[in-house]
Amino acid sequence: MVSIEGKVMNKKILIEMPELSKDVQKKYAGKCIAIVNGEVIASGSNSLVVFKEARRKYPDKPTNEIILDYIPKEDFLIL
Repeated sequence: MVSIEGKVMNKKILIEMPELSKDVQKKYAGKCIAIVNGEVIASGSNSLVVFKEARRKYPDKPTNEIILDYIPKEDFLIL
């Protein structure tokens, strides 16, 4: 798990991001993903569609427990 700290509406928040294996990163490269309980449960090119799919699969899960992320393509480089 990786902890990410930020602010929302002037409140400090801490998000626990699961570490994704290289195989998972390769599989979802260039896509948005939804993660629940450390597992990828939806993916696609549009984050809103991915979120809606996650909500459909887990209707009782609080919104703050559904993690959305984008997996960059392998050739993406941050300098």
